[in-house]
Amino acid sequence: MPSGATTPRRRGERVERLRRSGVADTAPRTRATLAVIGPSAQLPFPRGRPPASRTLGPAPSFKGFRSTSPAASAVMRANRREGGLAEQVLRSALWRSGLRFRKHVSTLPGRPDVVFDRFRAVVFCDGDFWHGRNWPRLRAQLGRRSNATYWIAKIRTNRARDRLRSEELRSAGWTVLRFWESEVLRDPDKAVKRIMRAIEHNTLC
Repeated sequence: MPSGATTPRRRGERVERLRRSGVADTAPRTRATLAVIGPSAQLPFPRGRPPASRTLGPAPSFKGFRSTSPAASAVMRANRREGGLAEQVLRSALWRSGLRFRKHVSTLPGRPDVVFDRFRAVVFCDGDFWHGRNWPRLRAQLGRRSNATYWIAKIRTNRARDRLRSEELRSAGWTVLRFWESEVLRDPDKAVKRIMRAIEHNTLC
């Protein structure tokens, strides 16, 4: 054995003494010290310096973004056919109040969301975006987005169709009630009370 060499047993005893005395935890990480303490005590970064910290930028926001892809449009059309959340909430509130009705009657103009045949009353639950609630403000917002020409024309056509269908229904003797989806979600019971007043009025007439 070369002079001055340390056997594994002696090195282990020396490491144990250093650890008990705290030297292994506080001594500078020089090459000689690491040779004594052992490879398990080596630091995971070069020369005992931690890596520079990284600062991540803010997460991207997609607030207000509306896709015009065919897939997204298909999903939105299906949602209108089956009824969105506001329509489902309204129907549940009507059912709890004891009112019975039909839904999405295709033989009536506009395919109303809720139909009370006995009382000659129909209900539409219009989506704020698709049917253009607060139209001047929404139109200005759309004008600043991509594909503005398409969306403005689309919603303007929807609004015109809503007016036409309502006129057709009224001409046929139906009472037409329209609610914005945000109104229904905020207070469905208020919408139910308005519907019940209309039904009561038709019953008395």
